[in-house]
Amino acid sequence: MIRLSSSLNIGSYQWNGLVGCEITSSWDNLTDTCTLTFPRRVSWKNKSLASGTEPLIVKGDPVSVSLGYDDNNDIAFSGYVTQLVPQIPAIVHCENDMYLLKQQTITRSYEDVTLHHLLTDILFGISFEAPDVRLGPFRINKATPAQVLSTIKETYYLKSFFRDGKLYVGLAFWPELQKKHKIQFNLHVVEHDLIYQRSEDTKIKLKAIVIEKDNTKTEYDYGDKEGEQRTLHYYDMSKEEIDHIASEQLERLKFTGYRGDLTIFGKPFIQHGDIVTITDPDYPERAGDYVVKSVTRTFGTEGYRQTITPDIKIA
Repeated sequence: MIRLSSSLNIGSYQWNGLVGCEITSSWDNLTDTCTLTFPRRVSWKNKSLASGTEPLIVKGDPVSVSLGYDDNNDIAFSGYVTQLVPQIPAIVHCENDMYLLKQQTITRSYEDVTLHHLLTDILFGISFEAPDVRLGPFRINKATPAQVLSTIKETYYLKSFFRDGKLYVGLAFWPELQKKHKIQFNLHVVEHDLIYQRSEDTKIKLKAIVIEKDNTKTEYDYGDKEGEQRTLHYYDMSKEEIDHIASEQLERLKFTGYRGDLTIFGKPFIQHGDIVTITDPDYPERAGDYVVKSVTRTFGTEGYRQTITPDIKIA
């Protein structure tokens, strides 16, 4: 019989087993979060878990969570304590390494700067990967590095996320980080709300936003007026180039395949940006490869689950 296994490290303390845990991770969010639940009063040497003058856990403590089966665990989260709720059950909220980029503010002004130059200035030695694209004029006024990354996402549509202690800025997913997994309906799937939709029945409203050299924006609309909106972003391209790209992207987005979420067991261990091959023995013709947009993990007395949101179909 398969046995749940887990371990938790917070500061200098270790728990060999978790009672409640939820971890959310997506390329759409700057910060991965983890919520830990302790269902009873935890104390050691007359110190309580989260209350009193000298609690066992304090804000800023490093956190590492490993989850799996039969002691074959994966590191599911690493980060820092951000909030403690001293109740019964006690709740501990955590954030990944993005927490470090929220602790101090900076002020900078650039007449013309590249993304690589900007990140080198504001990340204070944190390792990162990013394309060396030109951002043009850029001003930071008493903002944290995390707020700067949020501005970069909103203005230039460059996403940011941490993976294994390194910050990746730019692409939603990086090919060198991608792993491939197989998900079979009668083997891995616990529940789902997936809908298999044909391309001819799919309605997509595509908005293309072009950032001009002077940082102004030009918007173009394509596809179905009442369709699901998707937005793509480009830098310094002509209308003719955008028309061609939009035509190709509409064909890619209006795929025949699954849309929705599915919940599977804790293995295989999946992260956003990975590729999942979804198969159904009852409908072998529906097999396809999808890029994962987000993963929410839950672990506790009811088991270990991953709720996955596939994005685009790539094969």
